[in-house]
Amino acid sequence: MNKKSKQLQTKFTNTLKTFANKIEETKQNQQQILADFALTQSQENSELTKIAEQTKSKEETMAVVQNAVNLVEQQIEVREEINQILKEEVKASKEAVKSLIANQKVYMEQVHQEINK
Repeated sequence: MNKKSKQLQTKFTNTLKTFANKIEETKQNQQQILADFALTQSQENSELTKIAEQTKSKEETMAVVQNAVNLVEQQIEVREEINQILKEEVKASKEAVKSLIANQKVYMEQVHQEINK
C-alpha cells in the first residue's frame, strides 16, 4: 500500500504541477492581453487627441471665417445705408435744381417785363 500511496501521491503531485503550470500559463496570457489592451488604448487615446486637436483647429478656422463673413455683411449693410442716403441726397438735389431753375425763370420773366416797360 505504501507503494500505491506513493504512486497516488506522485500522480497527485504531477497533476498539481500541471494545474499550477496551466494557471501560470493562463496568468501570463491574461497579462499579455492586458498589456496589449493598454498599448491599444494608448494608441487610441493618442489618435483621439490628434483628432481633437484637428477639430479644435478647424473650429478656430471656422470661427475666423464666420467673423469675416459677419464683418463683410456689416460692410454691405453700411454701404446699402450709404447708397440709400446718397439716393435721397440726389433726389433732394434734383428737387433743389428744379426749384432754382423755376425761380430763375420767374426772375428772368420779371427782368424781361421790367425791360419791356
